[in-house]
Amino acid sequence: MSRRRVALAVVHGIGAQRRDWAEGFVRRVRVIVETRFPGVDVYPAVIWWAPITQRYEDTLLDRYRRGLSWQWLRRLVIGYGGDVIAYQTPPRHDVPAPWTYRAVHGRIDRRLRALQDLLGATPGGPGVPLVAVAHSLGSVIFSDFVYDAQAAAGPDALRARYGFTLPVLFTIGSPLALYALRYPHLGFDRPIALHGDARWVNALYRPDVIAYPLGPAGPAYANAVEDWILPPRWWPWYWTPLAHLAYWNDRHLVGRVAAELARVAAPSVP
Repeated sequence: MSRRRVALAVVHGIGAQRRDWAEGFVRRVRVIVETRFPGVDVYPAVIWWAPITQRYEDTLLDRYRRGLSWQWLRRLVIGYGGDVIAYQTPPRHDVPAPWTYRAVHGRIDRRLRALQDLLGATPGGPGVPLVAVAHSLGSVIFSDFVYDAQAAAGPDALRARYGFTLPVLFTIGSPLALYALRYPHLGFDRPIALHGDARWVNALYRPDVIAYPLGPAGPAYANAVEDWILPPRWWPWYWTPLAHLAYWNDRHLVGRVAAELARVAAPSVP
């Protein structure tokens, strides 16, 4: 049986994250692919950007450790709100991006280049399919990264730069729709371009107050994105906003990611 190959990029959201944060999710996806779709090889790229903001957030916490109450809540505010403030997309393309924005995108670039070397993907070549799964603020970060690349080099920018196509994107627990507030006059109407028989799946739980469907954001997103309300779970905290933390273990999501990886996998190069 001839082998097929596909790349998987996973991007975390706000908050402190361990180096091994994606191991369980990647393992579950690969087990399903190996069991249900034999002949498909999955090559993961785990994008761990948390250390870029965490060290500065820890320094800020130390400065305000004395003299103020509710330290545990302050840690949450700085840890979660701090990521959003530190990253902060530039308001216009003629305005230089802040250091943190560039550093986070630089980490994505390095992981994709490492994956490119591993797979022997040729920039400008036929392209190895890349399926991306991005959570929470990570979905905004990945969308910004691709948007910037495509603004500079066109809709085929990832293939030209890394030798990857992007036929599938999963945004999970995503607040991306809220970014329409930044463009009330220009319109929120420029979703990133995917490749070929593309599928952008925006998955969310109803109790997740951080996540919103993208269809109502405007006609462009309604045409480009499938909003998928995930089935209810019996996870203890599912019925609360803490559902935002439950996506990586969701069997429905894991199964669908595995199925999309198998659907777009390309023949291996001899």
